[in-house]
Amino acid sequence: MRVLLVNMTLDPVTGGGTVPRTVQSARALIDCGIGCGIATTVEAGEPVVGGLDDIDVLRLPAVGGRFRVPIAGFTALRRVVEQADIVLLVNHWTPINVAAYRAARRTRTPYVVSPAGALPIVGRSRLAKRIYNAAYGGRIVRQAAGHIAITADEARQFEAYGVPADSVTVVPNGMPVLPPGDADAFRARHRLGAAPFALFLGRLAYIKGPDLLLRAFMRVAAAMPDWHLVFAGHDDSMEAGLRRAAGRDEAGRRMHFVGHLDVGARSDALAACDLVVVPSRLEAMSFVVLEAAAMARPVIATRTCGVPDVASSGGGWVVDADDESLARGLRTAAVDRAALRAMGAAWKHHAAARYGWPAIAARYQALFTGIVPRADRARH
Repeated sequence: MRVLLVNMTLDPVTGGGTVPRTVQSARALIDCGIGCGIATTVEAGEPVVGGLDDIDVLRLPAVGGRFRVPIAGFTALRRVVEQADIVLLVNHWTPINVAAYRAARRTRTPYVVSPAGALPIVGRSRLAKRIYNAAYGGRIVRQAAGHIAITADEARQFEAYGVPADSVTVVPNGMPVLPPGDADAFRARHRLGAAPFALFLGRLAYIKGPDLLLRAFMRVAAAMPDWHLVFAGHDDSMEAGLRRAAGRDEAGRRMHFVGHLDVGARSDALAACDLVVVPSRLEAMSFVVLEAAAMARPVIATRTCGVPDVASSGGGWVVDADDESLARGLRTAAVDRAALRAMGAAWKHHAAARYGWPAIAARYQALFTGIVPRADRARH
């Protein structure tokens, strides 16, 4: 069997959690003996995630920034779609998914959709998203041979597209394998000394909730006089406002904006922190929560992060997506650093058993194996 994964970008700076999910899914399938390739778009000069040496990657030149449109390579895309036994469309709202969908229909290659939380029309560009759905998005979802949700909650989002939730296969994100982190180097680089600190790791975007976390920290800063707060991530138009809100008082001086971190620096940050906070307003299943597990770090996550078992596993707290609830979580977490280390170990143990990539790949394989024979009969 050969699978072609299609994702708009492999840019680790702007691509979000679908980038590591795509790459690590491909690697896990390869480990199961399944051939894999990736089709993506690339703009001039952008970085591309590492770890692709043994994966066939087709990069279509594109323009357009956030809604990048491929401008060449369509013949090559059709060829790799035709060579695949199944195509996996990652994300939604992307022109490359339209191109791959059209190629799949022409070549009668079955495809599966995995929107990774992108189906609801929320956030920016709502009009553009409605136009996309009217033109292609609705058909792409309805006509798919299979549907993948990251969580059971996301499975219900398919119903707005005419797909029953009970026909959707749930395949969660997998826990990544990260390089060892250098905690001392990160602390020295950002002048944190031995102070305890909480880490926000992700885009500085409204949907990720960094403003909620900032306000929460301001609420409890006086009760946590030794603690610092580190914001690590690509600026998606919020950093200037966050810096202004932090101000120049004592609490503001304990907030640090360190920008985007590559894989090695992310591991350093996770190794150095005492606590990871994921204050997202809406997320199918936070990849950062699993990165925290990989480095045995406890988590405060909002209920809208898609990982409720953080709390039930003893690995942290799940709170409402508002600054008051986050503040209560911070105040509780700050009491005992030794207890935080024990919670991080519990979260890693639980996540390794539930979200290890061999188990995730087996779910993909079971779904694809059921689809391919039906598609072969239809092709002939």
